[in-house]
Amino acid sequence: MDYSPYYFRREKGEKRSDDEAAYRRTGYSAGRGRKAKKGVRIEIVLVVAIFLCLVTALILANVWSGEKIIAAITSAFKDKDVYEYYVVAVGEYADEREAVVQATVIRAGGGAGYIYENNNVYSVALATYLSKDEAKAVCEKNEGAFVYEVKADLNALYDASSDDAVISRVVGDVASALRELSERSADYAANEASAADTLNAVTAVRNSLYATKEYLYSVKADAELVDDLLTLVEPVFQGAEAVVMDNHSDELAAAMRYIVTAGAFGLRALCVA
Repeated sequence: MDYSPYYFRREKGEKRSDDEAAYRRTGYSAGRGRKAKKGVRIEIVLVVAIFLCLVTALILANVWSGEKIIAAITSAFKDKDVYEYYVVAVGEYADEREAVVQATVIRAGGGAGYIYENNNVYSVALATYLSKDEAKAVCEKNEGAFVYEVKADLNALYDASSDDAVISRVVGDVASALRELSERSADYAANEASAADTLNAVTAVRNSLYATKEYLYSVKADAELVDDLLTLVEPVFQGAEAVVMDNHSDELAAAMRYIVTAGAFGLRALCVA
């Protein structure tokens, strides 16, 4: 198995040049531009008036409905708080010890080596990606690999708690940390970033999550929810801190991939709890 291409290299697109012929076909001229400005003011007034009427109607309808309309709109926006991760994994073992052996080999090759269990079957992660296309591209380079989708839907948490703002901030902080670690890991593996620059980035992630922990310690929210959120933050924070403290560049890629994978599964576990 080829363990080296765990990342998907993004091709940098070239800047597009202006299409002068297409520009000329528009028939634009300074004179025409001036003519087009006539009647603009009255159109703006009409748009503003229509907007104000709609807002007024919405407010009145919301009052008459017992403030259910605004709540429904807010809920619709909350449905977008879904985080998706794509884990590239190999092997399906009935014996956890066999999975541990495979994980050790993968970590030695720079992969995550994260073991997860599903219906008493153990699989080992190579790496976790934010894009399904990236994950599929890596699978094509590793025989026997497959993509395991991990989805974290915050709506269940929102429905079960009144501390939506706390949930949104903490989960958002963790998701941002996972994104940063994933992107930095890819850059480092592709030799597009030095070990020193990568460690600086991980340090910034560690400091950010430390601030998140401090926020949770001080916030006034449901105690059980705070404990659950700390359980989510702590492994990612500890992983980042271990990377910074150990300062082993030869294990840097594997460690970052492990943290991202563990964080993704942690997010899902939080949302289905």
